[in-house]
Amino acid sequence: MDELESSELGTHEYWKNAYATEIENFQNHGDPGDVWFGEDSAFRIIRWIYPGVMGVIPLSSLDLCLTIVIKLYPVLTEPRLCDLSRVKGWIQPYLFTNFDKGCGNGYTLIELAKEGFTNLLGIDYCEEAITLAKKLAEKEHQEINYKVFDITKEDPSELGKFNIIHDKGTYDSISLNPIEPKTQRELYIEHVENMLDNCGYFIITSCNWTERELVEQFSIKLKLHCVIPTPQFKFGGKVGSVVSSLVFKK
Repeated sequence: MDELESSELGTHEYWKNAYATEIENFQNHGDPGDVWFGEDSAFRIIRWIYPGVMGVIPLSSLDLCLTIVIKLYPVLTEPRLCDLSRVKGWIQPYLFTNFDKGCGNGYTLIELAKEGFTNLLGIDYCEEAITLAKKLAEKEHQEINYKVFDITKEDPSELGKFNIIHDKGTYDSISLNPIEPKTQRELYIEHVENMLDNCGYFIITSCNWTERELVEQFSIKLKLHCVIPTPQFKFGGKVGSVVSSLVFKK
């Protein structure tokens, strides 16, 4: 399988500068920054988790990791959280958001905190993203922990094991890196497998890889569980999707 053409979107320097600009915009104008892939993408994931996983994993033991991005230790503390109408903006886009390369501006974590989730941890390899996320959490009066962490260079075992890992943009970013993207992708996939509990789920949304390509890449370590439907378009007699959302199971 051919690799993607490299892009500045796959470099740390690009995101460092981008988040530095977003910090400035937030301080001067109150703009919190982008929500990667849009809020609709978040609701699609929510609709799958409720009740997609809730009937499989006991609420009392459910941990969530939104991409190397977010970890919810003892989440779901109240039954009301299972009410979809109350889980507004549950899983942000991005991830990485952003561009899911990490927690980005922490949009998802803030929304989760507003819904009663506790012990939240946001992770991003860009220090500026973490700085912005902390500022937004403070503005919203939410207590959220953040950590600068690079999933391809640091030992993920220190993050622990998870029932659910969610990626929206992080894998895309790694794939666009101009330096050995294939090696980094394979390391990422290996780390995802190691971070999942037995029978854990990995949810990924990508705008750069097709459903078939994601299955080919991740099936080396994980089993395809299902495909989350996404909006489609027609062009030249063919049907396509802007993004692909898949769920894999360990």
